Amino acid sequence: MMSRSAEEKPDWGKSWAANILLAKEIQEWMRGTPEERRINEIKGGVITSLAGVGLMIFLYFFLDLVAKRDGDSEEIVRSLWMVGIIPILVGIGLLIWRHSRKSRRKQQSQHRRRLRRFPPKRPII
Repeated sequence: MMSRSAEEKPDWGKSWAANILLAKEIQEWMRGTPEERRINEIKGGVITSLAGVGLMIFLYFFLDLVAKRDGDSEEIVRSLWMVGIIPILVGIGLLIWRHSRKSRRKQQSQHRRRLRRFPPKRPII
C-alpha cells in the first residue's frame, strides 16, 4: 500500500460527498421538466392501455385455436382473453390520475391567486 506524502493534499473533488451531490444533480436532471414528466405520465397511461388491447386481441385468437383442439374446457379457455382488461384498466387509471392531478394543481394555483389579490383580514387586537 502506498502512502501519501505529508505535502500532498487530498483531492476533495473525488470524495464520497461530491459523488452524492453529483448523483442528486443527475437524478434531478433525469426527472426532467414538469412538462416532460406530464408527457411521460400520459404516454405511460396510453401505452399501458394499448398493451392491454393488444394482449386481449392476441389471447382471443390464440386461445380460440387452443379451445378448438381441447374440447373439455372450451368455455374457460375461450374466456381467458378477458385478462387483457387488467392492463387496460391500469392505463385508464393512470390517465385519470394524471388528469385529476392537473385539475387539482389548477385549483390550488387559482386559490393562491385569490389569496394574493384578497389576503385574509387579520383580526384587530
